[in-house]
Amino acid sequence: MSNLLGVIRAVIGQVYVVAADGSQRLLKEGDRIFNGEEIVTGDSGAVSVSLPNGQTLDLGRNSHWGDSGLHTTNSAEHDTQDVASLQKAITDGADPTQALEATAAGNEAPVSLEGGGGGHTVVQLDLTGLVVDPTAGFKTAGIGAPGTDTVRFDPGNDASSNSSPILPPQVRIEDFAGNDGYVNKDEQPHTPISGTSNQNHVTLVFTDSQNNTLTLDVPVKNGHWSAQPDLSRLVQGNITVVATAVDVTGRSVHSDVTVEIDNTGPKDTISVDNVTPDNVINIAESHNPQTLVHGKVGGDAKLGDTVTLTVNGHDYGTTVINLGNGSLGYQVNVSTQGLLDNPDIRATVTSTDTAGNTTSATSLHHVDADLDIHNSATIATVANDDVVNANESRMPTFISGTVGGDAQVGDAVTVTVQGVNYTGTVVIGDNGQLRYEVAVPTSTLQEGKNDVQVTVVSHDVAGNEAVAIEHHNVTLDTQAHNSLTIGDVAGDNAVNANEARMPTLISGEANGEDARVGDPVTVTVQGVDYTGTVLMSDNGQLRYEVVLPTGKDQPLKEGKNEVQVTVVSHDAAGNQAIAIEHLNVTLDTQAHNSLTIGKVAGDNVVNANEARMPTVVSGEVDGEDARVGDPVTVTVQGKDYTGHVVMGDNGQLRYEVMLPTGKDQPLQEGKNNVQVTIVSHDAAGNQAIAIERHNVT
Repeated sequence: MSNLLGVIRAVIGQVYVVAADGSQRLLKEGDRIFNGEEIVTGDSGAVSVSLPNGQTLDLGRNSHWGDSGLHTTNSAEHDTQDVASLQKAITDGADPTQALEATAAGNEAPVSLEGGGGGHTVVQLDLTGLVVDPTAGFKTAGIGAPGTDTVRFDPGNDASSNSSPILPPQVRIEDFAGNDGYVNKDEQPHTPISGTSNQNHVTLVFTDSQNNTLTLDVPVKNGHWSAQPDLSRLVQGNITVVATAVDVTGRSVHSDVTVEIDNTGPKDTISVDNVTPDNVINIAESHNPQTLVHGKVGGDAKLGDTVTLTVNGHDYGTTVINLGNGSLGYQVNVSTQGLLDNPDIRATVTSTDTAGNTTSATSLHHVDADLDIHNSATIATVANDDVVNANESRMPTFISGTVGGDAQVGDAVTVTVQGVNYTGTVVIGDNGQLRYEVAVPTSTLQEGKNDVQVTVVSHDVAGNEAVAIEHHNVTLDTQAHNSLTIGDVAGDNAVNANEARMPTLISGEANGEDARVGDPVTVTVQGVDYTGTVLMSDNGQLRYEVVLPTGKDQPLKEGKNEVQVTVVSHDAAGNQAIAIEHLNVTLDTQAHNSLTIGKVAGDNVVNANEARMPTVVSGEVDGEDARVGDPVTVTVQGKDYTGHVVMGDNGQLRYEVMLPTGKDQPLQEGKNNVQVTIVSHDAAGNQAIAIERHNVT
């Protein structure tokens, strides 16, 4: 069967044909119309079509005709005028004679029509804009599917009778956010929507509950369209999307869907009950391979929601159940050893609401384990500062503290001080805490630090014994206390000649809880007292400074001098504390040197062979004032031989003086007294003379 629907006989105004792909072209006489195409006359056009069966179809303005039927929105008055115009155009010479049969799609030059019987069909349209059928009493494919063999136009039908539209615009929303009636928080940033249409594009308008809108233009491909718009700026609540398709003549069609934006998600809570009645796994409970963990869920959690417990890195899954009394919860067995290895439980409930929002709530729970009997004790501060002063020593001293663990009321408490035991028992305090209090006679304490030992003995129901022992230092202090230090005098505790020319400063620090600014300080040197007072230094340290005079009143004597410093303090109770320290200070106002004489000739005996060469007298030089270049004199048999102090290879000061040989040899047969003299001077100009003697044979 041919796919040709008809050939254009005459055209008034502008008339278009719309192809199946949506493209359109302006018609002229002789153009061919094929299956899938639709004639659109618009509001100023009319057309006459020769049909394959030899009949003629006249269409007035605002008409649509193709293989699916006829649709029009024109008035009868216009139709009459349009038909008259078409018939006049044909009378004026528009008479195509070419056969209708075509072998290929597409328009060609104007053709003539040959057909048996001929005839002319006028289509008239009423004012209602309803679809009417062309009726001419012949077979045609003009109304209905182009593949049908017979469609009869009945010109006697009323122009207002209804029929199916001819290729109206179509649009349909087939899926919006999964068609579950909600846009959830995951879908809102890229909400999926799709559908179908026979137009080139559709317009989507989204309107929320506050009339905020979002408009999108979506292309249609192969009859389908889809988009994933970001609806994040639209508020929560109902949202309506309207899809609109408009054809080339301005006809429009709409499809709408209303759903709810719900992006809040469920709000769950979860808690973990005590794993055991006291939330402590004891020895007996630790022998169970599994421990039941249970708890409650709340908020938006519901039956069947997933619950996951994580213990020691292992997940245990279950679901929410009805606990009765309107409560929801869960219970699941976990590894007891896992709890012992890691006693922290992580419980998570996960819920999904009807909109598809999924959230989780998590709770942490710690389980204790007590696999042996134990107790503990603390010792509170005694006398507020662990120091029993003179006033506090006039009454008994209380040793008190708290006990814990498996300790019970009535457990035995023993306080041991200086080897003496004082007993009591565990009681329950006003705040419900187990505690003890034992009075110790102060006479037991000794002046100074005292070790106080507290022993608590407890028993469990199985008869196991736990002993807790604690120690605490308590000081008995019934006297005032102070102390002092003496700083180095003159930097090195030696006063040299230069330092002796100015007053000597004796200074140091004062310490002790009872030392105060203004306490008297006495410095005693060679039986003479020099006084001062304790003062506060810039760094907040108590200190003192006492000046010793110089000149004829200088108390220091050449050599070592014992310096005694005494500080006298009093405590608030009037007790006196005396601190005394001593320091040796040396007065050194003279230069010092020294020397040694080495063995002469190796054994202090010069034999005949050794006498043939000069005799060397040598030795080392010491003393703080000896210097390289100091003069050295060797005196033998009343004759002097001189030299100078030099630096030896090892850094030691030394000297060497040659005694002549031959007739000038000063040594005589037998013993000879050899005297060595070195003269040195210190920086102040004081002279030091060192003399040593040696027998040489």
